[in-house]
Amino acid sequence: MGLPPFPRAVFDSHVLISAFRFPGSISEKAFTRCLAGAAHLITSAHIVAEVESVLRRKFQMEARQAASIGAFIEQAAECVEPRMSIRAVKADPDDDAILECAVWAEANYIVTGDKAHLWPLDPFRGVRNLGPRAFVDALA
Repeated sequence: MGLPPFPRAVFDSHVLISAFRFPGSISEKAFTRCLAGAAHLITSAHIVAEVESVLRRKFQMEARQAASIGAFIEQAAECVEPRMSIRAVKADPDDDAILECAVWAEANYIVTGDKAHLWPLDPFRGVRNLGPRAFVDALA
């Protein structure tokens, strides 16, 4: 499966966290490919805040270090402020923020491993879901 010449992608918070917490992971490779210009990374303040919160709570990261990662993500990505509300994931309303960001920014893809909540919605308003490995493979 090939991607459009310059795909627009929203990474869910778990993929972003994995990119920073697990060097050499497929999530890190996906993020690095975006940094190298293979795809256009899009995020939102809500997604970045969730990343920072999870890094502090689940990984006991110091607030300053988590904020530094959040700032790096915001600098590396186009940060949008969706002006719409989507209520599609009743089991995990935080996932609605991923959908809002992707739809608002007219992304081609959501890069996610969330098989329980996001994958069943594929495609969502024209936005396709890809796992990090499929995203990296498609960019090759």
